[in-house]
Amino acid sequence: MKFDLSEFFTSANRVLTVSKKPDTNQYMSMTRITAVGIIILGIIGFAVELGTFLIKGA
Repeated sequence: MKFDLSEFFTSANRVLTVSKKPDTNQYMSMTRITAVGIIILGIIGFAVELGTFLIKGA
């Protein structure tokens, strides 16, 4: 399998040409979704840590 560098740059240029900067609404929506995901993961991690702490008996 040969890796063609010029084909990669052509493909990357095509992606950059089609993509656009998100507007404020899209950006805020992505920020909220990401924040909620981080908070959920933090709660799950805290619950697991608390559970192991309670099972071991300190």
